[in-house]
Amino acid sequence: MKLQHTLAIMLTISALFYSSCTDPAIVGADLLDEDIAEVGFTDTFAVLTNTAQSDPILTFSPFRDDQLDAYLFGTMVDPVFGRSSSTINVQFYPYQFGSSVNPTAFEDYTAVDSVVLLLPYATRGFYGDIIGQQIGMEVTPLDELLDVDEDFFSDRIVATKMDPLTVYNFEASMDTLTFNDYTSNSDEEVNDTTEVAFFHLRVPLPTSFGDSLLQAYLADSTLYENRLDFLNRFPGLQLSPTTEAGGILQFFLSTNPLTPALTAGIHVYYRDSSDQIRRYLYNFNPNQNTRLTSFEHDYTGTPASEYIDNSSVSDSLIFLQGMAGLEGRITLPDFSELQNVVVNKAELEFYVADLEAGDTTFAVPEQLVLATEDESGEEELLIDVINADMRQQDVPFFFGGVPEEDGDLNLTRYTLNVSTYLQEVLDGTASREISLYPISNSDITAQKRAETAERIVLYGSSHPTYAPVLRLTFTRL
Repeated sequence: MKLQHTLAIMLTISALFYSSCTDPAIVGADLLDEDIAEVGFTDTFAVLTNTAQSDPILTFSPFRDDQLDAYLFGTMVDPVFGRSSSTINVQFYPYQFGSSVNPTAFEDYTAVDSVVLLLPYATRGFYGDIIGQQIGMEVTPLDELLDVDEDFFSDRIVATKMDPLTVYNFEASMDTLTFNDYTSNSDEEVNDTTEVAFFHLRVPLPTSFGDSLLQAYLADSTLYENRLDFLNRFPGLQLSPTTEAGGILQFFLSTNPLTPALTAGIHVYYRDSSDQIRRYLYNFNPNQNTRLTSFEHDYTGTPASEYIDNSSVSDSLIFLQGMAGLEGRITLPDFSELQNVVVNKAELEFYVADLEAGDTTFAVPEQLVLATEDESGEEELLIDVINADMRQQDVPFFFGGVPEEDGDLNLTRYTLNVSTYLQEVLDGTASREISLYPISNSDITAQKRAETAERIVLYGSSHPTYAPVLRLTFTRL
């Protein structure tokens, strides 16, 4: 009986609750005015900005997810940002088929026919006035062993031998290059000649260099079975620019397991005892080899130089740059007057300053991001950027940071969502100091700054008309 009585009471209460909740005249009728949350909006908080030289950035990590996918090369001369240069240092190793490097065909080789350093272009990474320009590349053997288990940063200077293997001049081009490929690293007697066409650069190296690679195996076959022994004998190559240009280019150094002919690396073409041409590949496998870029920036005599680490915390212009270049330093305001509030939405808005009178040689960045320092002093992207990326959706949709045209002002603007981070600032768990810079939007991680040379000038906080705006919508509890 007690159970039936209890059930009856619960049903009665449920019916009354359902009835009251579905009656629009009753909902909220018992709330006092002081209980209703206050929703507010403000765009009057001022942010302070200045331009600073960034610290050296990570360009190689032992962890694959933190490694670069594409590598900048060249020396770009920019009328606003000065001179920016990128040098590539890379180890190579015999290409493995399964668990074997399979160099047995060397045993009957008679002569090296040619040696080619193959570098696939990352055409999306061409930046500035680079197409059709003459580029010089010096290829020099390294003179130190780079530890694949070590982090390397953009200011790392790698020791090289005195004499380069070659200095090669070429024209930067997005045209497809066709060549004939011969035998691959296999046990087949002879492969048919195959015509291959794709975007890439072929740098001829001395045949004596190919001879040294093959002869090293014939002298001691175990050299190809032990990675450290091989790298101690052949530590790698440095690819350094010898000319200046109005832009910069980019290479993929990845392995193509299905088509070795398309793989970045050193391709040695040699003849066997039957005078057939064979090919052997030494690739830049990211699981075995260190691959890093070293950056240099010189702003002497440029418009940007006047704003770098200016004594004033508030500048009329902000200069942003990829690589290890300039970044914006932003100081969020003191929000002490905002107590007991929940951030509904917060956005930072910046306008592009056109210092070049409409010249589009240097395109505006496709993606800007914000970063801060974690408790250990390491740089990390803002939580709003990370959350957007973790949703596996377009970061521009959830975070913003992409260029948009403001038709009313005839200006380009960037809007960046900082809602979650600003809540942390209000809660006292995050710093008011953040950084702003361009990034490659192919994969949103802090390391991807090293994949782009894009740059831009924005109006800063002391500009009288187009200073950055912080728009904040909140609920006061």
